[in-house]
Amino acid sequence: MAAEISDCLREIADARGLPESAVFEEALERGIEDLWEDVVLTRYFEDDLSRSEVVEADVDWGLNA
Repeated sequence: MAAEISDCLREIADARGLPESAVFEEALERGIEDLWEDVVLTRYFEDDLSRSEVVEADVDWGLNA
C-alpha cells in the first residue's frame, strides 16, 4: 500500500509540475477537511451540536482554512 501511495504521489506531482511535498501537503489538508466534516456531522446527528453550532463551526473553519 505504501508503494502505491508513493507511486500515486509521484505521478500527481509530475503531472502538476509540483514537488511531491506540495502534493502531499494538499492531500493531507483535503483529508483533514473531510475528517473534520465527518466529526461535525456526527456530533450534529448525535444531538451533541445544534444546527447553529454546526453552522458556526463551519463558518469558523472556512474563515481559518
